Amino acid sequence: MEFDFAKLKNRIIAILMPIFLVGFIYGIVTGKNIGPTYKQLEIMRAEMKWLSQEENRNLSILTEGELSKSGVASSYLIIDPELWRSPSKEAFDEHGWKPLSKGKYCKEGILLEIAPSSYIGKASVSITMKYDHVTSETCRTQSSH
Repeated sequence: MEFDFAKLKNRIIAILMPIFLVGFIYGIVTGKNIGPTYKQLEIMRAEMKWLSQEENRNLSILTEGELSKSGVASSYLIIDPELWRSPSKEAFDEHGWKPLSKGKYCKEGILLEIAPSSYIGKASVSITMKYDHVTSETCRTQSSH
């Protein structure tokens, strides 16, 4: 019985190809894909740090998270309103945030929204940053006015 490398190679490919394909599809569906939104996600991280530490050193963060997939990036903090102090208009200006409306600001296509909220039945403040095609267009339109 002769050993056939071509058959062995074909069998290995037949076994590994579905494994790689499933892994690839799983990564697209569930994994973080930060390619085109990497810059915005880094800005969000820095700005969330600024918002939660600048004037709010004793801030009680109830929950936080971030997501970046397929051209969309978002980050949020839900905090206890008792210790929250919103930065001044000048501080927002210094950090490059342009006001859209009450509690909404834009920076490099990122929409920042600070609003009252509730978390597990308790009053809270929600700080949300989002970047996608819609927010980018909204910020571009607003900055041209």
